[in-house]
Amino acid sequence: MWDKCFVSYSSEANGDITTRDFRDNIKTLEKIKDVHGDTQRMIDFISLSKQKVCIVIIDYAGLSTDPVNIQQFIRDNDAIEEIVVDYFPYSCDAVEF
Repeated sequence: MWDKCFVSYSSEANGDITTRDFRDNIKTLEKIKDVHGDTQRMIDFISLSKQKVCIVIIDYAGLSTDPVNIQQFIRDNDAIEEIVVDYFPYSCDAVEF
């Protein structure tokens, strides 16, 4: 069960998480059902959250392929309690961190 769904539909997998989706493309997001925003809206949501947050991504590239960038993103956002990497399409499995 999810409460919010954020989409980064046009980003470099090796790019810095915090710089994704700076070019606001609201028209594209409006075409996707049940989406609450892009990466920048997700970062805003996490940074303002008073509750713990679980991020679920499809494959590591859904967040970043740069482990140092992922570690820094987690350190900078205390609300992140867990990250789940959904490998189901590939191996019928998920990995929790």
